[in-house]
Amino acid sequence: MTRDHTQLGATLDHARDLLTGDRAESYGDPNDTCAYAAKIASGMLRHDVTADDVFAVMLAMKLAREGGQHGIDNLVDACAYADAWNRYREIAAATTHRKEVTP
Repeated sequence: MTRDHTQLGATLDHARDLLTGDRAESYGDPNDTCAYAAKIASGMLRHDVTADDVFAVMLAMKLAREGGQHGIDNLVDACAYADAWNRYREIAAATTHRKEVTP
């Protein structure tokens, strides 16, 4: 059990490193990127697409790739998108809560 836990921890650490390391430097904050992608998709599809939608689709894409052929990068990226989506939702909830509390 310890070995599996260690491997899981290493995978999740690698996913977090992707969000805060080289990819962050190359592509910027995933929250900003997904919000921008949502604006582009909204224009293309002629209906509202949210950053939540983009995170969901990106996660689905990584899982679909994994369904086709196993690759550790698919799973690491899926973890990274899930973590980024969670952080996005936490920030959104905190922002909404502050707006509701502010008189």
